[in-house]
Amino acid sequence: MIRRPSLLTLLLLGTASLVAPTASAQQDNPPAPQPAADVPSMQEAGTLLDQQDWQAASVAYAKIVLDQPENGLAWQLLGYSLHANGDLDRALRVHQKTATFPAVRPIALYNVACVHALQGRTDQAFDFLRQSMEAGFNDPNQYGSDPDLRSLHSDPRWEELGAQLRGEVTDDASMKKRGRTVALASMAADQRFDFWVGEWDVYMGEQKVTEWKVAKELEGKVIRQTGPNSMTVVNYNPTTKKWHMTWMSTEGHHDVLTGGLEGNAMVMHQKVVREAPGSIGRWVIKDIRKNAFTTDWQLSSDNGKTWSSESQMTCWRRGTAVEASAPNGLPGFERYDFLVGEFEVEFKAMTPDQNWVTGKGTSKAKLKDDGSIVETTKLTLEDGTVWEGITARKSDSSTGHISVVWEAMDGSMRVESKSAREGNKVVEISVGEDQNGAFRDKMYFTDVTEAGYSAWLDRVYTESGTTIEGLYRGTYRRVK
Repeated sequence: MIRRPSLLTLLLLGTASLVAPTASAQQDNPPAPQPAADVPSMQEAGTLLDQQDWQAASVAYAKIVLDQPENGLAWQLLGYSLHANGDLDRALRVHQKTATFPAVRPIALYNVACVHALQGRTDQAFDFLRQSMEAGFNDPNQYGSDPDLRSLHSDPRWEELGAQLRGEVTDDASMKKRGRTVALASMAADQRFDFWVGEWDVYMGEQKVTEWKVAKELEGKVIRQTGPNSMTVVNYNPTTKKWHMTWMSTEGHHDVLTGGLEGNAMVMHQKVVREAPGSIGRWVIKDIRKNAFTTDWQLSSDNGKTWSSESQMTCWRRGTAVEASAPNGLPGFERYDFLVGEFEVEFKAMTPDQNWVTGKGTSKAKLKDDGSIVETTKLTLEDGTVWEGITARKSDSSTGHISVVWEAMDGSMRVESKSAREGNKVVEISVGEDQNGAFRDKMYFTDVTEAGYSAWLDRVYTESGTTIEGLYRGTYRRVK
C-alpha cells in the first residue's frame, strides 16, 4: 500500500482499512447520510488521517462521498482510512469504486492489488499490479518497499514485474546471455562472493555508467573491486560468519557494510549512512547469474521496517551486455535531447508556508558546443512571485555520469543533482535541508513526446519519513 504520512501529500494514497463507523458495520455502503451541515470539509477529514484516527476518518470521508459522490479523492481517502485499520473487505470495495475515477485510477488499481496480496489471492494481485502499471503508476521504489506486497516476493513473476518497472530487457535473448543462476545457498559461506570475480560493465537503465575489475587477492581470502573512481574490498570472517565490505572513493568516502546471504541475495548492511542521517542502508545483490547480476541500494528511515529503493544497476560480464534502445521511444536520455527547445509551462507548486499555488512560465534549453544542455527557466506564481534559474546538464565521458547543476539567476542558491533512470522515467536526485529538516528530492521527467513533457518532484524528509508527492508538477508544451 501507499503510505500517507502527512497532509502535505497531494494524493493521499493508502491500503489500510477500518472498522465500519456505525451500527451498519457489516453493510457494504457508507453510513446513512447526514444533514449537509454535518458534512466535514476535506481538510477536517485530513486532520483525522494525520492523527491516525482511522475510524473517525472513515466516518468523515463516508459523509463526504455521500454528499459529494463524484469526489474521487474523497473516495480514495475513504479506502485509505478503511484499509489502514484492517477492514480489507470494505476497503477493497471502496478501492474498486475509486478506480472508476480517471484521476485516481492508477493508485486505486494498485491498492486493489495490495488487498488481494494481503488476502492471499496472488494471481489477482499480479493482474491488478499490471493494470496499475499500464494505467501509469510505475514507481519501482513504491512497489519494492511496500510491505503489503511481501507475499509476492517469492513468486517468479515478482522479478519479471520488477524488471519491467526498471525498464530492463527481459526477452529470451537477454535471459540466455545472463546465463544460469548461481546457487549461492549450495556454496560454502566463504565462497559466496566468488560470482563477482571478473570484469563488468555496469548499467543504470540503458546507460553504461562505469566499469569494474574484480579479483581475488591475499591467497584468495580477499576480493577487491576497482573502478575509475572507487574501490571495494570484501572478505569473509569465519568467526562472525559474516562478510565485511569496505568501500572507498576518490572523493574521500569510506563506508563499512556487513552481511551475507539472505534468501537468494547477498545483502550488505550499513548502520551509518553518510547522505541520510538517521537512516540505515543496505546493498542488495540479487538475480545473480553467471554473466549478470542486479544491485539495489536501499534506505530505511524506520529501522528496517520498510525500505525505499534509491538506485538500481545491472552488471554484465564484459562483452555479454544486451544492447537495447530506450523504452517507449524515450528520446535522448544520454543528453536530455527532449529538453532542447522553447516551452510554455503550466505548473502547481507548494510554497514554504505549505500552500498550493499555480502559475505559468517559460523554459528555453540549448545544446552547447561542448555537448552540455543549458536550460533557462522563468516561472511566475499567481501572486506574482518569480522563480528564475539556469540548469546545466553535462555528460562526463570518462564515467558516463550526467552532472546536473541548477543555480538561481541572482546567485542566491545552487543545487547539484545526480541523474538516473527508473523504468521509463528520467530522474534527478538531490538532497537539502529546510525548516522541516533534511530531505531528498526526486525530479521525474515523464510523458516525453515531440509536443513536450511533464515534470514531477517528490520530497521525502529523511528523519520523519514524511512524503510530499508532487511538490512541483509542471506541464511543458513545446513552442518551437
